Amino acid sequence: MRWDSKFTPSSHFYDLFACGRREGSEFLIRATQNRCLAIGEKHLWEAVESLESQGTMTVEVKRNPTRPARSATLSIRYTTVTIQPPQNRPKQEQLAPISLQAMKRDRRRATIGG
Repeated sequence: MRWDSKFTPSSHFYDLFACGRREGSEFLIRATQNRCLAIGEKHLWEAVESLESQGTMTVEVKRNPTRPARSATLSIRYTTVTIQPPQNRPKQEQLAPISLQAMKRDRRRATIGG
C-alpha cells in the first residue's frame, strides 16, 4: 500500500521524518524553506538545481476559467540529501540530521491544446 500525503507549508516536517514509518509508506512534501543541508553541503534548492536532469515527463493540464487545456513537459532532477535539524528547538544536541530524497521538476515547455 502506498500512502502519499501533502502537508501545509506551516507544518514542521523534521519530526515527521524523524519518527518511524511503516514499510512502504511515503510522503510527498512541497518544500517552502531552503533548508540547510549537512555540513559541507549546499542549501536544499542549490543542491537539487545543480544536478543534471534525470529525464522528462509530459503531463496533461486541465483547462480552467483563465487558461486553455495544455500539455506540459517537465524536467526531473532528484538526489539524496541530509537535512540539518531545526536550530530553534530546545535540546538540539539530541536531534540528528536526517537523510531523504529531494526532487525538483521544472517546466520545459507547454503546448496549448483544444
